[in-house]
Amino acid sequence: GKFIAQLIGGAIKSVKIQYAGEVGDLNTDPITVTVIKGLLVENVEGVNMVNAPFLAKDRGIEIQETKSSEIGDYSSTILVEVTAENGSRSVTGSLIGKESPRIVKIDDFSFEAEFSKNMLVMANNDKPGVIGKIGTTLGNNGVNIAGFHLGRLPSNVGAKALSVINTDSSLESKAVDDLKSIDDILQVYSVTI
Repeated sequence: GKFIAQLIGGAIKSVKIQYAGEVGDLNTDPITVTVIKGLLVENVEGVNMVNAPFLAKDRGIEIQETKSSEIGDYSSTILVEVTAENGSRSVTGSLIGKESPRIVKIDDFSFEAEFSKNMLVMANNDKPGVIGKIGTTLGNNGVNIAGFHLGRLPSNVGAKALSVINTDSSLESKAVDDLKSIDDILQVYSVTI
């Protein structure tokens, strides 16, 4: 929840949570409440596991939960789609093994990115040299890359790519500004969870 909240911005109108595969057979109430809390914690003071659903309702946020036992590429997935005043985003997560949560999809871009405390989510034009410029810019700002996961749409090779970059430290605003100034970088989100 906190991850997608930092990608969406703006007042949240609705949240769809879809459980698929083995997780659909479990009691998902605690997961749903955790997602709602994560969505609110950035902008609402005093939110906790008990009051999160009530605070969401008070703000007019529609929460929809669905379950399916169908198994796709992963034995269990949780998709969270958030609609806000300025658009919508979706993030799908899964577990690899028993203790390795992964982001497996953001909007229509697929990859297996690790969740970590500090991450960058970046959209860019899919052109040669962009990834090198990203690495150089982060290095010049003293930021070490712990993981780099690139997703692109198979039908649009050369159009747009999305990356999730795990970093050993959070980014200062200068580093984010330097990344935004790179030609062909379209969006930069510094995410801390």
